[in-house]
Amino acid sequence: MRTWNFFDNMLASMRAAQITNMIEKDAVVCDIGCGSSASLLHSISKKIKKGIGLDQFVKDCEAGNIATKKTDIDGKRLPPEDSSCDAVLFLAVIEHLNNPEKTVLEIHRILKPGGRVLLTTPSPSSRPLLEFLASIGIINKEEVMDHKHYFSKEEMLQILRDAKFRDIKFSYFQLGFNQRATAVK
Repeated sequence: MRTWNFFDNMLASMRAAQITNMIEKDAVVCDIGCGSSASLLHSISKKIKKGIGLDQFVKDCEAGNIATKKTDIDGKRLPPEDSSCDAVLFLAVIEHLNNPEKTVLEIHRILKPGGRVLLTTPSPSSRPLLEFLASIGIINKEEVMDHKHYFSKEEMLQILRDAKFRDIKFSYFQLGFNQRATAVK
C-alpha cells in the first residue's frame, strides 16, 4: 500500500472537487482506483444510491451503501455487471495502467446507457514538476514513478472515441498540469 502525505491528499481533494458536482443524486457510482480507504465514495455516500470502489489496495468490505472490492483493474474484467452504473470515476488512474484502452472499454461496458465517465490525469507538461516534487519528498515518489504514460489531450480523446463514448468534454485545471474529460455512453 502506498502512503500519501498532506500534499498527495490535497491534490486528490482538488481532483475530486473537479467532478463531485457532476455526480447526480441517487446515482450508482463506481470509483475505479478508489485507493485503500475509498474516501471519495464515503464523502459522497449521502448523495448517491450506491458506491462501488475498486482498487488493488482496498479490502473487500461493505459499509452502508459503499462496497469495496480488491481488484486488478489493469485491462481486466471489472466486477460490476453490464450497464449497472450511472457514473464511473477514474481519477488519476489511467496513467498507471499498462492496458488503459481495455480498462476504458470495461468502463463503457459497466455504464448504463447515458451514464458518464469522469476522468482526470496529469498532463504531459506536469511530468517534470511531479518528478521533482517526488524527488524531494513533497509527494509520494512511488506513486509518481509508477506513471506509465502521460496522456496528451488528443490521446485521451482518442481512447474515449475508440471505446464508443460520445459527448466528450475536455478541460485543463491546476494551471494546465492536470486534465479532465467527461464522456457519455
